[in-house]
Amino acid sequence: RSGSRWFSADAMIITSSCMLVAALTYQVVSPFDSVETYNHGPGVMLAIVASAVMLAGAVLALQTAPYSAFRPLDRIIGWGHMGVGILAVVLVLVGSISGWTFDERSATDLPDDVKAELIRLRDETNEFPAMAASNAAKAVSLRNKYRLTALVVTDGLSEDGGGLGSLAIGVAIIGAALTVPASGLLGLDENRRWRWSAMVAGAGGGLALIAIVWIASLARVSDLKVVSGAGAFLTMFAGAILATTSKKILTEFRRNKTYDELEPAIAD
Repeated sequence: RSGSRWFSADAMIITSSCMLVAALTYQVVSPFDSVETYNHGPGVMLAIVASAVMLAGAVLALQTAPYSAFRPLDRIIGWGHMGVGILAVVLVLVGSISGWTFDERSATDLPDDVKAELIRLRDETNEFPAMAASNAAKAVSLRNKYRLTALVVTDGLSEDGGGLGSLAIGVAIIGAALTVPASGLLGLDENRRWRWSAMVAGAGGGLALIAIVWIASLARVSDLKVVSGAGAFLTMFAGAILATTSKKILTEFRRNKTYDELEPAIAD
């Protein structure tokens, strides 16, 4: 085996795909509903165009690069490969209707009736100390009950949330469709399966990045009472398994034409 994997043709497919999906995520995500004057600048469109150009170049390199398998691939159809693609779509569909954001900020401002009841329990405790334990339990129960009713949960398809569920579903479907030729169902040619597997890995990496960008953004700039939910983690997990399903084929391919061992010609 020779050559570095960092700038190989398949690695560039994965990198450019992730860059493109990350830029699209920034473009598609909805701003907070209370923000009225926000608009995207030209930078995000420049990033999308640059990523698309990079992806096109990577696809061209993938078609022409002299790569071959280190060991012959098994000449069988990878049904498990397609099964992982279907599983990824199912996980993303479930994740899109699950909670992506849990907002508890409104739970800190108790309504007047709850405040009045808490004050009554406090006064009763001061007058009858023996009731301190039971009144404390009632106060905790009252606060928790209100916190549950005041909790705002937004899923991946809600207009009140980030709205990244649709993008995730689209990327997952593309990735699942790419597993069909990558599995060998449309032909068992080794190089063709390698090329399609690289694209599957790129789609999986981009899918995982949608959720990672959302989780990282909330962790970086949001209030401590605003946290990401299970929907984002399901999407991230779906992208991870979709990307890793191509690992076996990708690691078998290396460039079979290198120039690092050529000796310079000696003039007579």
